[in-house]
Amino acid sequence: MSAAGRDIFRWSAVASFFACYATMMLGGEVLASGSGLGCATWPSCNGSFTPPFVGAAAIEWSHRLGAFTLSVFVTILFVSALLFERRRPTMIRLASLAFSSVLLEALLGGVVVESRLTVWLVVLHFAVATALLGFLGLIVLLGNMPHLPKRWIDWARRAATDMPPAPPRPAPADPLPGRPVPGEPPWGQPSGPRSAG
Repeated sequence: MSAAGRDIFRWSAVASFFACYATMMLGGEVLASGSGLGCATWPSCNGSFTPPFVGAAAIEWSHRLGAFTLSVFVTILFVSALLFERRRPTMIRLASLAFSSVLLEALLGGVVVESRLTVWLVVLHFAVATALLGFLGLIVLLGNMPHLPKRWIDWARRAATDMPPAPPRPAPADPLPGRPVPGEPPWGQPSGPRSAG
């Protein structure tokens, strides 16, 4: 496995993660602005792949363009995992989950539009997107772990370990009978200055 191949994998993971996050933010804007039917057909926008970029159609089409970009990055991630990550099967499994989630998201996006924004389908669409973001975040973490500074790894290990509280320090040994503790007045003598009279 070449170092260049592993770099393609880990940088495509980073790109996929941020593309997913941006697409989810655009999806939130679609929901908040009520633009879900700004493009009433799928995969085209009102019968066109170059719709006028205004109003609700612009917001919904931006979300779809973000989803398309995300799909491209996740496809690169999946292919690079198959080609360059054979010694790390966990990476292949996670990349497969991410790729499957992107395909499911694309299908759900079309079903959501065709159903005229049925609520439970919208919720399912968001839930799959959230799972995808989690898969990608885990891939980014594991894929880049060999390149993280050692102090970050040490901090993460300490934070994840259930460390018992430190035992209390032992009290200093008592002095021999009749001998004062260093720094304290002898037995039976007041610690402050004697008052006059």
